[in-house]
Amino acid sequence: MDEEQDGYRCCPKQIIIKSDSKSKFAWDIFTNIFMLYSFINTPYNIAFGLPNEEDSDLKAIEWMIDIIFLVDIIVTFITDNYSKDGLSTVTNSYIAKRYLTSFFLLDCLSCVPGLVTSEQYSGEYFIYWFKLFRFSQLGRTFDQIEEGLRGALRNVKKNVIFNIVAFARNNAFFFFAFHLIACFWITIGRFPDDRGTLGWIASHHDASLPEKYRNTDIYTSALYFVISNATTVGYGDYYASTEGERAFMAVAQFICICLFSQISSQTNVIKRQPQVKQIVEAKVKDIAAYRQSIDSIMK
Repeated sequence: MDEEQDGYRCCPKQIIIKSDSKSKFAWDIFTNIFMLYSFINTPYNIAFGLPNEEDSDLKAIEWMIDIIFLVDIIVTFITDNYSKDGLSTVTNSYIAKRYLTSFFLLDCLSCVPGLVTSEQYSGEYFIYWFKLFRFSQLGRTFDQIEEGLRGALRNVKKNVIFNIVAFARNNAFFFFAFHLIACFWITIGRFPDDRGTLGWIASHHDASLPEKYRNTDIYTSALYFVISNATTVGYGDYYASTEGERAFMAVAQFICICLFSQISSQTNVIKRQPQVKQIVEAKVKDIAAYRQSIDSIMK
């Protein structure tokens, strides 16, 4: 017979963590802090070729995050995320099978290469790019944060909760999308093309600035450029110079326009939600009145 204690269900020769337990909730908060940090920092580091040989502190942080993600992989192997789907019995073998056929490989690629190399790339910087596989967890991270927000706001009206959660989730998603595109735009702009044409960075930014301030200036310019394209404004002060930049922007502009359209549609959904709630409440009242009329006739 199974026994439950403090969020753990112990079956014969099995240990399963309940996904809605307090201990799992605390672990999710802990890992999500580093996950959000990684979502921001990984594309930024790739854009500027960081960490370099002198960045021992940054390498130590990256190595620590790799360890945390590896532990999270182990925790996922014993976490029951499937009982809520209607399954009466969940075993460790079932959890492992589901995880191995879903996100396991991507999760491993996002942390194992960094652990194996101890964040020492020795000219093989492409290994750092494996950390981008962490973006496969973006949806899961948002789901966990959304669940936490709903729990924290459980005493607030449902329509207000819907608006707050939808606003926070949508804005976070669009920020990370624009951030990722901006960092790729920087990565491409750092190098000239085969004909020696300089990229947009060399054409628009002073190379004599200290690296710290120059990187900040370049990043804000790239984010500004991406958002201005997404809003179809495009002031023309920044533009693609090399063949690689033109090819990238041909795709990025289409993606940015789609994202901006999505922002507009989601805003309309939030605006219409109170109206939908009123319609549903009116229909519920009509159904209740109809049931009362049927009951009176039957009597």
